[in-house]
Amino acid sequence: MKKKKDSESLAIDILTFLTGISSRDGDKFPVLRRAIRAVGQQEERGLLLAVQELRSDPNPLAGPIADYIEVLPIMTLFIYSFLKES
Repeated sequence: MKKKKDSESLAIDILTFLTGISSRDGDKFPVLRRAIRAVGQQEERGLLLAVQELRSDPNPLAGPIADYIEVLPIMTLFIYSFLKES
C-alpha cells in the first residue's frame, strides 16, 4: 500500500482479528498498535516485522503476543493437514 496510514490500519485490523486482541483491551492493544506503528515508520514493512518490534518491547505482554503471531502459520498448516486427512 502506498499510504502508510492505510497500511498501518490494515495491519491493525488483520492482527487484532488473528490474535483476538480487541481495540478495547487497554493492556494488549496499545502494545500491538505501538509495534505496528514502529514498523510503519521503517523503510521495509510487513506484518511479521511487528513480531521483531514486539520482541524488542520491554512490556511483559509483548513477548506472548509475538509468540502467538509466530505460531499462527504453523497452526494453520496443522489444521489444514488435519482437515485434509478427514
